[in-house]
Amino acid sequence: MSTSGPTEYETGAPVAAAEPSPSGGKRPIARGLIVALAVLVVAAVAAVAFTVIGGGTADAQVTLRSLGSSGEDPFGPSIAAPPSASLSDFAENGARGGDGLASAAFETSRSTPISGTSSLSDYRTVSGDVPGVFGGTLDERTCDVDQLVRFLEDESDKAQAWSSVLGMDASNIRAYVDTLTAANLAADTRVLEHGFSDGKLVPRETVLQRGSAVLIDERGVPRVDCYSGNPLRNPTIQADETFVGIPWPGFAGSMVVVVEPAPTDVTDFVLVDVANGGEFVRPTGSTGEADIAAPSTAPSPADNDSTEPSAPSPTATPAPITRELNMIGLIEVDTPISAEIGSDDTELIFEFDAAPGAILELRVANDRASIGTVAFELRSEGQSYEFFRVPAGGSESVSLTLDHVGGGRFEFVVTEGPGKFEFVVGSEDQNDAGQGRDAGADFDNALEINSGDELAGHIADLDKGDAYVIDLQGAPSLIMTTRA
Repeated sequence: MSTSGPTEYETGAPVAAAEPSPSGGKRPIARGLIVALAVLVVAAVAAVAFTVIGGGTADAQVTLRSLGSSGEDPFGPSIAAPPSASLSDFAENGARGGDGLASAAFETSRSTPISGTSSLSDYRTVSGDVPGVFGGTLDERTCDVDQLVRFLEDESDKAQAWSSVLGMDASNIRAYVDTLTAANLAADTRVLEHGFSDGKLVPRETVLQRGSAVLIDERGVPRVDCYSGNPLRNPTIQADETFVGIPWPGFAGSMVVVVEPAPTDVTDFVLVDVANGGEFVRPTGSTGEADIAAPSTAPSPADNDSTEPSAPSPTATPAPITRELNMIGLIEVDTPISAEIGSDDTELIFEFDAAPGAILELRVANDRASIGTVAFELRSEGQSYEFFRVPAGGSESVSLTLDHVGGGRFEFVVTEGPGKFEFVVGSEDQNDAGQGRDAGADFDNALEINSGDELAGHIADLDKGDAYVIDLQGAPSLIMTTRA
């Protein structure tokens, strides 16, 4: 369509002074300092890891906005009806019954928290054209777009600000809104919303709860929140984000998604029905008045003229379940791998060697044409470290940090499907104190740092702590500060 709109897709605290050693040696002082430094570094990480609700710097805070709330500084009145009982249930529990379309699109689980929850930049991503990314109620209007347009036409200052967020002239608002599709989010979704207060735009990084009513563009990207009228853009993700506000039941940062634009314009969106978990089609540019029910798979009724009773269908004997294990063999780290898991494959196992103290990052993409969700697991010597699922068209990135003795042979195990996928096991060395390796948690592996050096390190997951040695002979005092 030719309507103007967004043309690009964004997709210190003092420490006690050190006393000189009676013998003039350095070791007694160093041992005491190792403990102090290790505690400081771990405490800094813990402050980030466990301050998930509240805290953080103002520019790294992400507001939680629950279903039906207009939030702070809304552009105007809600253009969506108050959440129904079925929508509220969907928001809290997901789709029930039907074929589990939404859960198939977003299903994931982990054996350990994502990056120790110390970095919330590892949100799941999903393409806007994947079935089940959005929901709705068959033949029921989700958002009143005419009300939104009328409101903006009566508020010229807000119209100018609103349209500037979405990259268009205010005169094109009606034409642009006509290209948007009303839907409900099928997962807690990360966005950058823009409120309006005192004549100015108020941008706010936000997570909208599952079930929230939005208007999405032709690539499946949320562009308007229907409870506030706020225009939406793609979020700006920061490594030290913290959530602020009241979390809803079941909220978890590792379950938040970012909707990425589909590669081409979408003609019809396949939505999950929030009432029964089934699926239906909503044409692009509609709000519920043109929905198309999924074709019935029920058997045709018997011919009314037939007097012969229908013979019962024979009961099929289920095929025996066999377990096939395919050991692919050793792969190289930092090397992209393309593979396919078929319907007859139970497991594909890829092996790789991890260096002690390495920072491992698994980056996985499930092909948009895959039939099903593909599951991935990272394990070593029988212990599972990560487990997650990626829907068709989705991608995932997870990390794991090893300690200075924690390397060895790892297995990357692929199950479920069938589907095609790509992955890469990235590996880099820790660079504690700028010395290119993990400092280690014991004295024998401590790294030396000099007076005036800035101490920088990395602790997460299996890395238990860092130890450092400082020569303080002749120094009158020791003052250390930390920042998360």
